[in-house]
Amino acid sequence: MQGGLHWELVECVVIIHISAQPINAGVTGPMEVFYVILNQVTRFAVPAFLLLSGMGLTISGSGEVSYFRFFKKRLSKILPLYLFLWHLFVTCDGAVALGVWL
Repeated sequence: MQGGLHWELVECVVIIHISAQPINAGVTGPMEVFYVILNQVTRFAVPAFLLLSGMGLTISGSGEVSYFRFFKKRLSKILPLYLFLWHLFVTCDGAVALGVWL
């Protein structure tokens, strides 16, 4: 995947999340129309990102690697970071809920 296209798709996904906040908060009037249009125009980014990521994984893989080895390699990279961030989120969320967060 080209570096520029990758970051453009990431920016579109961020715009989807940012523009959903005012819509969910009940913003009305012309700004509501702006946020809805912005949200809908950038919705192509999620399927495009998944399609290009899958294509990149398919092309980068060699025919000799087994599925087990492939998933073991990917999980060994992703799982530690996921568990760390999950632990950090749960700890911070609990601290905020208990009122201990400064």
